Amino acid sequence: MSEAKQPGAGPAPRITLTTAEEDPELRSAAMRDATSSALRLGRQRSEAAETLWVAGHGAEALALARRALESTLDGASSERRSRGVSLPPPPPGQEAWSQVLRKRLRPGELDTLRAVRAELMAAPLLDRDVDASHARLFRRTQRTRDAVDRAITPLARAPRSAHGPKLRRLAIGVVLGLVLVAGAVLLLRPRSLDATVAASGAYLGDPRYAGVKAFDGDPATEWQLDDRQRGWVERRFPNPVPMGRVVLRNGHNAHWMDRGVRSYRVELYDAQDREVHRLRASFPAIEEDPTPKVHALPQDLPPIGRLRVVVESYFDLGASLAEVSWEPPGARQAADAGAAEGEGDQDAGVDGAAVEAEDEAHMLEARRAPVDATARSAEARGEPGDEARPEDEAPSRAEEGERQALPGAEIPE
Repeated sequence: MSEAKQPGAGPAPRITLTTAEEDPELRSAAMRDATSSALRLGRQRSEAAETLWVAGHGAEALALARRALESTLDGASSERRSRGVSLPPPPPGQEAWSQVLRKRLRPGELDTLRAVRAELMAAPLLDRDVDASHARLFRRTQRTRDAVDRAITPLARAPRSAHGPKLRRLAIGVVLGLVLVAGAVLLLRPRSLDATVAASGAYLGDPRYAGVKAFDGDPATEWQLDDRQRGWVERRFPNPVPMGRVVLRNGHNAHWMDRGVRSYRVELYDAQDREVHRLRASFPAIEEDPTPKVHALPQDLPPIGRLRVVVESYFDLGASLAEVSWEPPGARQAADAGAAEGEGDQDAGVDGAAVEAEDEAHMLEARRAPVDATARSAEARGEPGDEARPEDEAPSRAEEGERQALPGAEIPE
């Protein structure tokens, strides 16, 4: 006599890879730990590759970046071995991780992943063979690994426990309390430089290349954008600042010399956030010791509440700006007056014998044949185009910058 069928019993549900991915309970703890370990190893190797690249060891950095990518892909491969999931081997020419990543990556990222892996196979073994194309390959490899890591990370999380709702409510209460305390602290303390600076982006979102680096007073730090991206950086002044000149120093990405701003636009806004002045200019090239670009501003400008620099074009891989600073009106004239006063003090300290010798030299010069009056007049007038002009009216002035700027589209906010 056969066993009686239990009431309500039905056929066992069919477990597929998709249901195993969506339901953490169907993945064993061992598989979750394997995925988590693979992801941690990939992140560790990626950070080490970045350190080697910055230190100038390009070939070794490419090799380690490739190993970091493969370690991260191992985390995707382990998901195929989830408990209760039995899949046939992947078709010829397809990797084990492709079935997991096909639906988890954005359109085009899977093709980019395969292309990057193919290019890494031909990466150079010696640092002397590394060129700009390999620099682009390194950045693509790092971005691709980050995309795979983000796609797989949810699969390494443990299932929710029975105390999950209570713990979540407790955590939310603690977070809200901390937010209130932090808000009160922020309201009571002065605004820091980070709070006054904003930018359209930073290279790979890395704080080392954030917009604040363009206003920190250190020419060795640089604000950098992602590869081949235009954008802007700005600083707001809670107390509007009078400005007579704006000074920009271009970047160059340390010893790599592969990033810099080509043409740019400076926009100035008053305390009511109305644009009161705009100028365009450009840097001639990437320089190891960049020459500051000085822009004299109109004397009738009101105090400035916001200063924005817009990158319209760039050199080589992308934009990089080392420093933006400004001077109050009259700062240059005061410096020149101080220098002239110093020269006068030096002249006053010359002894009487030196003065008598100088007077005698002038008398001898006067006895010489007179200089032709026409030549003297021409010398006083100077040749056309050689008229003396104040330093503040050098080619870095706003109108001169607009004549030198390269044509470019407007950068939306």
